[in-house]
Amino acid sequence: MSPTYKPGQIVAIVWRGSVNIGDVVIAVVEGREVLKRVSDVREREVYLLGDNATKSRDSRRYGWVPKKDVVGKVIPQRQACLR
Repeated sequence: MSPTYKPGQIVAIVWRGSVNIGDVVIAVVEGREVLKRVSDVREREVYLLGDNATKSRDSRRYGWVPKKDVVGKVIPQRQACLR
């Protein structure tokens, strides 16, 4: 997710039940937690893309991700500081 988020950066997440296009989420894909941006949403699946398109390993490689595998949404840094 560089340049938006750096490797090892700590982020705050919350689960609010809905996932929207543009949200940054943490999901479990192929046994690993990944931080990606939601590009498209179906009834039960999301399509996840990294911000660095040339280097990202994302839904272009592993396909649609079940919504049940989304752990939560990342709270933008400014909002997390205000809470």
